[in-house]
Amino acid sequence: MYNFKKIFGLAGAVMIFTGLAYGQATCSNPVSGAVLIRAEGTAELTADLSFTCTATASATANVIVFSSLPITSKALTAGSTTASEAVASITVGATTTSVQGTVSGTQVTFSGVTIPTGTNTVVISNIRVNATSLSVTTGTPPAVTESAFISGAGVTAAALAATPVAYALPGLTGIKAGTGASATLNPATCAATSAGAASFTVQFGENFPTAFKTQGGSSNSTPGSPFTNNTETGFVPSSFSLTPGASNAANSATRVKVVFANIPGSVSIYVPTTLTSGTTGVLTLTSSETGAFSAVSATAPTSGSSGNGLPSGTGAPALAQLTASSNSATAIYEVTGQSASATEAYAVAVYLGAAANSITSVGNAITAQVSLAPNTGAASNIPAFQAPATPVSVTGSSFTLCSTSLLFPFVTSQSGFDTGVAISNTSMDPFGTTKGAPNQAGTCQLNFYGAGAPTTPNTVSPNIPSGTTYATVLSSVAPGFTGYIIAQCNFQFAHGFAFVEFGLGTTSGLSQGYLALVLPTPGSRTASSTSAEALAQ
Repeated sequence: MYNFKKIFGLAGAVMIFTGLAYGQATCSNPVSGAVLIRAEGTAELTADLSFTCTATASATANVIVFSSLPITSKALTAGSTTASEAVASITVGATTTSVQGTVSGTQVTFSGVTIPTGTNTVVISNIRVNATSLSVTTGTPPAVTESAFISGAGVTAAALAATPVAYALPGLTGIKAGTGASATLNPATCAATSAGAASFTVQFGENFPTAFKTQGGSSNSTPGSPFTNNTETGFVPSSFSLTPGASNAANSATRVKVVFANIPGSVSIYVPTTLTSGTTGVLTLTSSETGAFSAVSATAPTSGSSGNGLPSGTGAPALAQLTASSNSATAIYEVTGQSASATEAYAVAVYLGAAANSITSVGNAITAQVSLAPNTGAASNIPAFQAPATPVSVTGSSFTLCSTSLLFPFVTSQSGFDTGVAISNTSMDPFGTTKGAPNQAGTCQLNFYGAGAPTTPNTVSPNIPSGTTYATVLSSVAPGFTGYIIAQCNFQFAHGFAFVEFGLGTTSGLSQGYLALVLPTPGSRTASSTSAEALAQ
């Protein structure tokens, strides 16, 4: 709340310069219908402040309005003179006269406000504030207050009490991942598919019914209409005294930014071009965080391996592919439909596309951060928001590699012994496309550990198509070696067999065979996993 010693000190100074102790106009009774504003906002429109002035003869008033927060009302400039969209208005009959204010820190000054004879209402409109310094916690939201000091020729100087014009709350709520948040990108990373479902959803909503606003414009032609219409644009007088016909229209409607991170380089990410909530709420994908609204057109899912997992056909949602850079991509949605009486909630269905076998290593799960936007660009932008210091993140899809790791625990090609190694790609089976394995193909890297390991410690097999077997003998790939092999195959359902032989084809020859162990997913092996590996065979 504003310091009243400072107000009355300023009042005294003004009275000295204006010589006003008594006058023909008296102003009193400040009132305001306080509104909810967004605590993330740096250009939040507070409710109109009104007070009544009674004059026995026409008078000219100077009005200084003090806010408990920094005032950020949009500046309108003519030549070297700058005034703001903040206006003091008086309506007499069908005529509304408005005077622009000059902003300085937490105060705005309106000079030369004509007070007509009789009782009239002065309305202070378009006071915007930076609400980000408020401490907003659970419980009672903090109040934003405005007080006024009035002086001038023929006006009895008066300091009007501080009046709440707004209460601050976070604009966003309910940020979380929806059903399927633990879904794996499977089988899209393993084999081509012609249709698919969303890998996960990112959910969010407005914390109060007027947190999401449309852009608005000249229809806000009367004080209070921006709140009735629930727009980012404030009161728009028919003309401004400084710049006739100047526009104080907002740069955009409310926007919501969703930033995705940890996207594998081989994965394409798609989101809906339109989100809906109830019968009135609409968010539309726009091309950039700042600047004019520009709807993003749907991206037709490509056929073949590059469009895996994407829905197509009648009834499929319109999706747009996001541009990814450094494993990150951003979706910007703008409010294009809303209700000032409904609290709207949305879910962004996230679709992931990838070529078969294109993910070769497991990283962190995809995450998404949600914030109001724009929170970058020019300080004069309306609306404008400060990115949260500790943004809320949701976890999307984790990835299961289309891979199999096989352990051949003993192989040798020393002292006359040799070992045969066979790896079968069993992703072809008789169980069909709904119950069977997706057909895959890939290579296997053989990693050697032990005595006499080759100078190049690994060997890569040729491509192993689905339903075929790769076979080799150790003497050809690692002569003079004894130890174990771990084979890393970049396809699922690989199985292995090895046989150790000595003097094969002679009367004294011998051989012994065994099945390779299928290792657990890398990172999940423990000292006690051997028994589980054996049981898996």
